[in-house]
Amino acid sequence: MVTSKTISLFLIIFAIGLLLRIFSFQGCIGSDDLHYAELAHKMATGTFTVKNDFDISRMRIGLVAPVALAFKFMGISEWAMVIYPFLASLAGIILAFWSGRMFFNDRVGLIAALFMAILPFDARFASTLNTDIPSSLMSTASILLLCAGSRNASLSAKFSIGALAGIMMGMAWLTRESAAFLLPFFGAYLLWLAWHMRQNVALLFGAAFTGMSVFIIEAWIYYNLTGDFMYRFHCIANLAQSAWGFNTNAFNNVQAVSVWRRLFIIGPFNIFLNPYFGLSTIYACLAITYAACRKLKPFLFSSLWFLFLVLVYNFGTTNLHTYTPLNLGDRYLYPLLFPAIILTAGLIDILLRPPFFNRPWPEIDRQRLVAGILLTASLVFVCTVCNAKNLLAGKESPVERSLQHILTTNDVIYTDTRTAWVLHFFWKYPPVQRTYDFSDRDDSDFRTSAYVLINRNRVDFLKSMYLYKPPKFYNNIPHHWKLKWSGYNAELYYIPT
Repeated sequence: MVTSKTISLFLIIFAIGLLLRIFSFQGCIGSDDLHYAELAHKMATGTFTVKNDFDISRMRIGLVAPVALAFKFMGISEWAMVIYPFLASLAGIILAFWSGRMFFNDRVGLIAALFMAILPFDARFASTLNTDIPSSLMSTASILLLCAGSRNASLSAKFSIGALAGIMMGMAWLTRESAAFLLPFFGAYLLWLAWHMRQNVALLFGAAFTGMSVFIIEAWIYYNLTGDFMYRFHCIANLAQSAWGFNTNAFNNVQAVSVWRRLFIIGPFNIFLNPYFGLSTIYACLAITYAACRKLKPFLFSSLWFLFLVLVYNFGTTNLHTYTPLNLGDRYLYPLLFPAIILTAGLIDILLRPPFFNRPWPEIDRQRLVAGILLTASLVFVCTVCNAKNLLAGKESPVERSLQHILTTNDVIYTDTRTAWVLHFFWKYPPVQRTYDFSDRDDSDFRTSAYVLINRNRVDFLKSMYLYKPPKFYNNIPHHWKLKWSGYNAELYYIPT
């Protein structure tokens, strides 16, 4: 039974997480998020279609559909775009508290909730339209539901909880296909529960029935649309292969590298040394080592969960024909953080308040206490520094955010493709668009009484990522153009008649 004191402390922690996410608001980035937003806008207006073009984004219905619903009822805005991942991030705080209590005790639940609330990575990406937070929430909830269902005595309750777990895993898959990496662990745990206790067969059947139903229905729909039952799997393999061979200057240290360097240098570095993870993955390893030495069973399940994901993300492949290691971007590793936080919270609880805490204060193991204080202080320090950077960074797309009120949909604007994309979103996708790409063009090609917007951060990014060719006047602006606005490494010019 949760005490009123525990509830009060949790509500304070939840309020801290909420305020931190509001003040860390990132908003429209102008990358994959706008692709999802555009698909959601089409779904909300009834123009969404599935094309046989291997576009994996169209198949992430678990993200696109909720955003389309938000656009339908809230209109097109940044908050409508990010409300779903924002709520999913807040739900993660609740889930961390629940899991900490389920595996350990109320103290661990509160520590885990606090860590999740101030986790820099979560606080920043909570206000962006991405698949990672919602998908991770669903897959994590499915695992925790199996744990809860195995502890319930009623067969009907076991079947219902198992069915809900299957639905959650299916929703995670519909949101982001990388949820399938957790399926072997999900299935193995289900089989172990059924073998360990016969009544858990009801849990197994419930999860298998709803989970497989989601996969079968999706495959049947894509078969009717494309003639290929395995269409989504073929899209995944195609995307992974093209991403690994991506020939750019900016991503050489991530993708265009040897497999061995990726597996034993870059992979572990990304998993364990990202400060925005709040040191959680490093301390999770310490927790596993400590628990193994002390033979602490409460750590066992979370340890297996974490280690399985580490091995899968570092050594797994997204192509069944050729070995293609995963691209370990920050967001892709999000599912790792939940079991890491639970393990870290459990370790902090043991170090700061061991089971024999009722002994007189002078007899407490001082080395353990000092280790606990240092560990906690380092976590708080790293999270504070990274959250401060998040707050100082401010909102994304500052150029477009400023110019959406200066320029109008009636103006003829020459700019790069990304800047135009963001402006279209801020203008709520006008039916007539008068923005034109100025890539590799000369100023003599432009009409008069038009605007030229040079967003150098966007252009330089596109140049390094996609071999985008800047306009020929990029570093030599014509003298007769009139500067109308400048800021954030961008300039707006007007071409007079």
